[in-house]
Amino acid sequence: IPKATLAAVIITAVIFSVEYEVVLPMWRSKRIDLLPAFLCFLVCILYELEFGILAGVAIQVVFILYHTARPGIQVQIKQVPGCTQEYLYIAPDQGIVFPSVSYVRNLINKAGSRQASERIPVVIDCSKINTTDFTAAKGFKAMLADFKKRNTEVYWLDPSPAVAHTLKAIAETDFKPIYGELELLESGIHSSLPTAGESSLSGGQPTSLQPPSLTTAPLLTQAAPQAHEQNSPAPVKT
Repeated sequence: IPKATLAAVIITAVIFSVEYEVVLPMWRSKRIDLLPAFLCFLVCILYELEFGILAGVAIQVVFILYHTARPGIQVQIKQVPGCTQEYLYIAPDQGIVFPSVSYVRNLINKAGSRQASERIPVVIDCSKINTTDFTAAKGFKAMLADFKKRNTEVYWLDPSPAVAHTLKAIAETDFKPIYGELELLESGIHSSLPTAGESSLSGGQPTSLQPPSLTTAPLLTQAAPQAHEQNSPAPVKT
């Protein structure tokens, strides 16, 4: 069969499967999605069909790996409900696996060194982390060691059982999960309370965590006999 005849047969067979009407909606919504299609089309026209298909698959795999290796991460300072305690809130928008662990670790370390401190703990929201692996857990263990050197507490908010099991097996005692706002409130306050002997932020004097009732009790016991003597009636001479 002549090549021209064979080409005409193939074109006639596939011409109705070409969805040209999706080009305009894709251009309006997300133009980068047109790149694999146009690349595949051009390579098929200029070279061979097999190379065109491989080029389209390759560029799509690159897109998938890029989005996996560069997840979106929300970083902001929040306040614990019910008190004035602040914490650094970090929320990845997808699972953390080996292509993205270095990027996530460096970003969290930078945000923690700039905004977190001994009084401002770090809370990593795990509600959207649906999966993780051994390499990611090893990276998080090294990250927790960095925060431990800076005396900054790191908590993991609402991790799934699978994610908690993986991180707990590698990070061991450094992995501190919390579930819900109540544990966040308790952990945030307890980790930032000043201990006895520490200087306060306003006056620079040592603060004591001893309740006022314990410190004033001896004074009350000493003053009680004196008040009793003053209120007792004078003896009557007979």
